[in-house]
Amino acid sequence: MPELDLVLPSDSKILKFKSLFDIESIDYNKTWYMGWIFPGYSEINDNLPENTTLHRNLKKYLLLGNKFGIAKGCLNLERVYRVLEERN
Repeated sequence: MPELDLVLPSDSKILKFKSLFDIESIDYNKTWYMGWIFPGYSEINDNLPENTTLHRNLKKYLLLGNKFGIAKGCLNLERVYRVLEERN
């Protein structure tokens, strides 16, 4: 999700992984991300855990009424190869 840029620090490994994809579509009506990011929780409320930076920042973001959803994307192989070349 593009909103990850708003809730994670710029050096986040999640953001680095996200940068390898071209986003094709976004659906803000889907909320199954809750079970992936907050296992065992399906509703946005004060009881969400705050064990990680993503937990803490996304919880604040959601409690303010901001939207988060599901994005569909395609892996950009040029970016993947560029990252691999930089590592060598």
